[in-house]
This record gives sequence, C-alpha cells and structure tokens, in this order.
Amino acid sequence: MLHFKSLFGIVSTFFILLSVACNPDEIEEVSSLPSNHIHKITIDAQGVKWIATDKGLVSYNNDDWEIYTKALVLNDETVNDLALCFTGEKQYLWLATMKGVAKGIRSAESFTLTQSYLSIPNELLNDTVYKVATDINNVAYFGTKSGISVLKENTWTAYRGEWGKKKDTFLASNQITGIATSKNGWNYVSTKGGGVSRFKYTDGISGATKFFQPWAYGLKSDTILTVIVVNDSCQWYGTDRGVAYHSSHNTKADWTTYTREDGLCSDTVYAIAQDVKSIVWFGTHTGLSKFSDGNWTNYTVKDGLVANKINTVAIDLDGSVWIGTDNGISHFKNNSWKSFQMK
Repeated sequence: MLHFKSLFGIVSTFFILLSVACNPDEIEEVSSLPSNHIHKITIDAQGVKWIATDKGLVSYNNDDWEIYTKALVLNDETVNDLALCFTGEKQYLWLATMKGVAKGIRSAESFTLTQSYLSIPNELLNDTVYKVATDINNVAYFGTKSGISVLKENTWTAYRGEWGKKKDTFLASNQITGIATSKNGWNYVSTKGGGVSRFKYTDGISGATKFFQPWAYGLKSDTILTVIVVNDSCQWYGTDRGVAYHSSHNTKADWTTYTREDGLCSDTVYAIAQDVKSIVWFGTHTGLSKFSDGNWTNYTVKDGLVANKINTVAIDLDGSVWIGTDNGISHFKNNSWKSFQMK
C-alpha cells in the first residue's frame, strides 16, 4: 500500500520537475532597454547587436547596454527598421522612423548621428518610414507611407510601384512590409495586400514587375509580411498563409510553399533569417520555427521563448539566434535560452 506521505512526495517531485521543464529560460531585467516591443535586431561586423524599439535605438555588446535616443535627437521616437552599410573602413547604420530617416557612423566606442532626412522636395516621399535596406553598392532604399525613396550618393529617386495600363501606384496604397536586395541587381518590396514589387536600380528604376495572385502561384496570399534574399538571389516570403521559397527570377516558376500542415508553427510569418548552415528560422505569430534539411522544429514560451509573437530574427556571428518579440528579447545558443525584458 502506498502511504499518503510517499504519495505526497511523488506528487511534489512531479510538480517540481514539471515547473523546471516548463520554465527553462533565464530572464534578465534590463534598465537600459527602453521598451519590450522590439521591431528589429541587426548585428554588425563586430558582433554588436543593434535593436530598434518603439521607444528608440539600443545597442548590446558584451553585456553592456546603451540607449542612443537622446544622441539621435529622436525624442524617444519609434524606430521601425535598421540597415547597415560600409564605406571603406567605416560602418554606418540607417534608421527608419515615424519622423524621417537618420544615418549614423558606428565606431568601436560610440554611435554618432551624421545625417537625417525628411519629406522635403527632392528627398523622402513621406516622413513615415516603415522599412530600410541597402544594396552592395550602398544604395539605400526607404519604404515610406507613399512609396519607395531611393538614395544613391546625393541623388534621390521616387518609385510608387506604377503598374498596369492604369499605372496604379500600389506601393503608395499598400503598406510596405519589407525590402530585400540581391547581388544580381533585383530588389524585392513586399506589401500588405498588394503582393511584391520587383525592380532594378542603377540611375533609375528599370525592369519593374509584380508578383501577385494568381500569377505568382507560389504566393498563397498578397499579404506579404516580410521578404529576404538568400544564396545571392533566391527569396523567402512570409505571408499570412504560410511561407514561399522562390529560387529564380521567373514569376510563374520555381516556387515552393510551406504551411502549418508541413510543420510551420503558424501560417502568419513576420520574420525570416538564414544562417551559414542554410538553416532557416521563421518568426511567427505563435512561436519560432526552425527548418533544416526538410525537418521542422518549433519553439514557444513553453520551451524558453520570452513571448510567442516574433517580430524579428537575427543570426549572430557565432551562429546563435536572436529573437525580438512584443515582450522582450530571447537569445538561443547551444540549445539554451536567455531572455531580456525591460526593468
């Protein structure tokens, strides 16, 4: 017969083990993190993590946090997106905000504002800037509320996505959600409801076309939430109906689609990153998905994530993964989790 005390001990041990299993991650409270709402994480050549939040810009380097809001005179402004570029030995960082764009130089010790632009004649189309990207020639692309603004050296070009016989400006009427550049010269702009704009830029826009349903059959939705370019020219798209992989520039060919039925954590995908081993990480509405050699592994708050809704995913120099959410940051390294939240 099992005595009550023995039964109580077994039950207590079970709940202790269950508690440990369901709460495996370490959460560190950080006073220098101005907000738990993380829009973007990008990692520079020295391994410094640059973090865009809804209350300014933050960096993280060797356990040191630094807030740059006041230095940028952004007044706690929302930073929507970040992009790195290099000129010689100097490293620059572009910031897309709700009140224009800013560019700063990144040194070993600091980040210093060098330029800022607003929607005045011959500059930005609109001060509300959702996305920013740079290509291999350091041309900068800004996804604004009114379309794409391109900056090459000191020359600005506006592109609203003119399409079809009526020249519909779909980049001005659909929110821009992502910009990706490729080494073969093609640029891809994803939108919420308008599909994808594809074009080349030298001294002007050329070769403009559009991916949309049902023409681009691999895109199961025209609501594209993110786009990245991998292996120089192939593209991954995150949508509200799964993800699509496109391995060429042919609109109607070379598409592969994955959804929850295949193993994806959620069909709503906000962020995608690929590491040096060609493992692809998807930040979704309900967790993180890892896709490796045709196999899927999913992670949620039960495994160690600080929150399930993921806005950004970045691969560190050591191959570890940084995840930005609506409730803090998680770092996944060697199958262990460490998370950071605003104190």
